[in-house]
Amino acid sequence: MVSINDVAKKAGVAKSTVSNVLTGRKYVSPELKEKVLKICNELDYTPNFYASSLSLSERKTHIIAILLEYRPDMEEHSLYGDLVISSLSMAAKKKYSVLLFTNDNNEILIKYLKYGKAPIDGAILLTPNIDDDRLKEIQNSSIKCVVIGRPGRGIHYDYIDVDNYNLTREITELLSKSYNKVYLLNASSSLTITEDRKDGFFDALNKNNINANDYYFENLQGVIEEGYNYGLKYAEKDTCFITCNSRVAVGLYKAIHDKGLKVGSDVGVFALGKSKNDDLNGPKLSYAIQDYKIIGRKATEMLIDKLEKKDCTHCVLIKSKWKLTDSVRKIKE
Repeated sequence: MVSINDVAKKAGVAKSTVSNVLTGRKYVSPELKEKVLKICNELDYTPNFYASSLSLSERKTHIIAILLEYRPDMEEHSLYGDLVISSLSMAAKKKYSVLLFTNDNNEILIKYLKYGKAPIDGAILLTPNIDDDRLKEIQNSSIKCVVIGRPGRGIHYDYIDVDNYNLTREITELLSKSYNKVYLLNASSSLTITEDRKDGFFDALNKNNINANDYYFENLQGVIEEGYNYGLKYAEKDTCFITCNSRVAVGLYKAIHDKGLKVGSDVGVFALGKSKNDDLNGPKLSYAIQDYKIIGRKATEMLIDKLEKKDCTHCVLIKSKWKLTDSVRKIKE
């Protein structure tokens, strides 16, 4: 690992000069500053904020990071706005600031998370994978962390999550009372949320001696075209689809209409997640409701409690509610 000594040696200056360039504590001529920064770039040297800007006794910045997955449709999901705003509010109440970080390149994120390279005391990470390199790096770097979503294999971190297993199990059991066949169109198999939804779905159908493999599909990207294609192939009278999001539901609506069937009375549609701007031509969509404000507030509180060495809950599961509309039949008693 490149150190400040390596930079000073190559620049032919004292280590204190390099430190002054990076911290701005003392004046350094523009020419020398440019030379030192160029060498830092050549050596891929990132200053250790904990060593360069914090007192030895404190070693704290009172800054936490929220590590968001990048997606081009972020503005359509209340998760991001509600969660971030509630996190900012709780952090401010606890006298902490929040740094937002989003990138679709895990290598950049992992490099950023090297201990001491980021001016943060801890992090909140969203959307964990079953085998998550980001969480492994956080764990190896001894950064305090709370995960929103269930962590994957070999990762032991406090987390808060929607109870996706029971949500999917309960809604599958409910819809099975009104439809002969219930399908689950699930997201990427690399995500822990997908695994939990799958387990709930399988347990609900296996309870009634139904082979769930015949009605289960995963690794969807969550786009309209996928819903349309699955609808053309599998939509028929007395069937119901549970989708990973409402974009897939939009495609299903169109396929159901093109096959001369009616959403709700002939073919049911229920979404486990809902976007703001989905253009549905038909009955209002039935969907699961998650309170992301509670999740953001609680995750931030859990992390700060960890940083301040207070007792905190290691795992919190939030029970989902749901809204049933005319996109599904009335549930039989």
